[in-house]
Amino acid sequence: MARDVLLDLSPQVPLRTAADLRILLSEVVTNAVEHAGLREGETIGLDVRIGRTKAEMIVRYPEHVGFEPTSPPDPDGASGLGLFLVDRISDRWSVVESEGQVVTWCEVDVPHHDAA
Repeated sequence: MARDVLLDLSPQVPLRTAADLRILLSEVVTNAVEHAGLREGETIGLDVRIGRTKAEMIVRYPEHVGFEPTSPPDPDGASGLGLFLVDRISDRWSVVESEGQVVTWCEVDVPHHDAA
């Protein structure tokens, strides 16, 4: 469902940027689903914004299992490859705890369409 959000937004960015956004969105949502310890009825919040110069996505979910951010991500670890990809693809990103919620955000610079 999360990837479907980007279908309507894809025409606003170059193809390469749209592909990067799909990967980033998949990774941050998968990370939330696999590691959040969500309880029945709890949901993941998602905001995606496409501007003239950057695209950003924010994923929010309740924090239950103890907030332990990994920075920088370790590609040789048993897990964490998703955040390693986020680190490599995005131009800016972070994972923070705020008021009982884990907030993962990332931004990608959007090249001008003429240069794409």
